[in-house]
Amino acid sequence: METLLLGASESDLAAAAELIRNGSVVGIPTETVYGLGADACCESAVQSVFDAKGRPADNPLIVHISDFSQAEKYACHIPPLAYTLAEHFCPGPLTMVLPKSEKVPYITSGGLDTVGIRVPSHPAMHRIIELSGTAIAAPSANRSGYPSPTCAQHVLRDMNGRIAAVVDGGESELGVESTVISFDSEMSVRILRPGCVTPEQLSSIKVVTGDGAKRITECVNEFTPDCERCVDPFHVVQWAMEALDEVRREVWRDAYAEFTRLSKEHSRKKGRPKADDPKIAILNAAKAKAEEIK
Repeated sequence: METLLLGASESDLAAAAELIRNGSVVGIPTETVYGLGADACCESAVQSVFDAKGRPADNPLIVHISDFSQAEKYACHIPPLAYTLAEHFCPGPLTMVLPKSEKVPYITSGGLDTVGIRVPSHPAMHRIIELSGTAIAAPSANRSGYPSPTCAQHVLRDMNGRIAAVVDGGESELGVESTVISFDSEMSVRILRPGCVTPEQLSSIKVVTGDGAKRITECVNEFTPDCERCVDPFHVVQWAMEALDEVRREVWRDAYAEFTRLSKEHSRKKGRPKADDPKIAILNAAKAKAEEIK
């Protein structure tokens, strides 16, 4: 397979959209990092994304739409707070995890009953979504274990011959993945993956309820012992490794090695995790490592 290099002209974006409609994978620019775009509702296309990245199809992929109103097609329940946040952060680098609809196959959601939904702000990505007529699943456009790319040349270096095309939309503006949140209650969110949108920005939003305007009461930027409601720390470290450059990745590898050791201990335990659980310990270790490289 020869990987085409496309530009950001209307004709090239239309060509990229047609490839995606036909089940191919295309490297596409976003304001965060470049992604591997495929039809989020086509199981074979999503499988091709995992094949290109060289990792098992067990990680949930973020579904990208051109307007938050389209989320109703891919999520079966959207809390009022999600609409409020969308008014402030969409389009932009905020991903909201919501209960998925039947339209989203389980290979896209990583076997979960939830799906991450985001409205990107990059004009080329936005236009490709519109022209394709479908939501686009787009994880970072790198081989597994490599840094996330911020330009078309980086994508070609990793993916030449593995995907149909790459759209050159210039350098990514932000260079860091989106913030991923879930909803704990009517007035609170949980940050599952730190990113461009900060806890302070989220906490500053006022929500109008029957009792008047209130601020989001809780904005959690840590994982708690309630493991049924938190993401596996393995994914935290993996995301961090992919988001950071080669030098910083060396530091995160130390945190991952510690997680591997602790997770073996955890696998022999049963029952509800406690405060000293390895899932908590690895997050604390990762935070400490992050402080060292600031």
